[in-house]
Amino acid sequence: MKKKNELPAVRESITGNVARVSATTIVAWAGVAVFGIYALLGRFIGGESILFPALILASTAIPISIIWLVGRGGQIEARQRKILELERRVEELEERVANAEAVEAFEERLAKKEAEQLKG
Repeated sequence: MKKKNELPAVRESITGNVARVSATTIVAWAGVAVFGIYALLGRFIGGESILFPALILASTAIPISIIWLVGRGGQIEARQRKILELERRVEELEERVANAEAVEAFEERLAKKEAEQLKG
């Protein structure tokens, strides 16, 4: 049985993924643009041009890594909330089982007393 509060968690996850994919796409296209400019104008830059591919790679890889690592925080919080909710539910069920066992033990004692009264 699905609960009403599961839908916002799914929606939050989907919007988070869309935002991360969009940001990654923007950073990747920016890297492609910089690499294209380097490819066209690299011969005019001079001796330091050997460093540009590494700088372009770092300038795209670092933001993409940050986008996906920082963006994952919301998912972790949602999972932690879900775990806490499940733990609370388990405690509630354990309490209900303990109550049911107590009622069952009481009924057994009551049945024994009635059986003894009928014999006696």
